Amino acid sequence: MTPVYPWRADGPGRADLGVTDDPETAREHAAGCLRDWAVSAVVEEASLGGLGAQTLAAGYPRTGPGWRASLDRRGRVRWSRRAAAA
Repeated sequence: MTPVYPWRADGPGRADLGVTDDPETAREHAAGCLRDWAVSAVVEEASLGGLGAQTLAAGYPRTGPGWRASLDRRGRVRWSRRAAAA
């Protein structure tokens, strides 16, 4: 199966999400939201096996590592890797 990379950014009264076939593109989209308005951003590796479900989480079951973004004191985005799904 070809992996896809769902990303999500959440902020006060706003959320954005998407899916791409490239992990770097997913991190760029999520980081842009984090810099502009979001308070959290996450990118997950997921399988195409779940296509057709109603929600991002249910539609793309996590199969690999993920990344969580945060801003450092200078406003730079820092990514921390999360373990692969069990």
